[in-house]
Amino acid sequence: MEKPIRINIIEGLETLDFEYWRKTTPEERLDAVQHLREMVSGLKSEKERRIKKVIKIIKLKKFSS
Repeated sequence: MEKPIRINIIEGLETLDFEYWRKTTPEERLDAVQHLREMVSGLKSEKERRIKKVIKIIKLKKFSS
């Protein structure tokens, strides 16, 4: 049985959130992102934690001038 999800919307919350992050330094923002990355990586298996490599080879058309 799935648990019900309840979402509370507080008016003006987006503005408060934007203002908070606007006042932080770039270093603080990067620290917050790194913290979130570490939290998410703890939820994944070792194989899923790795950064995926994507390579796409394309053929370019030769243009004559």
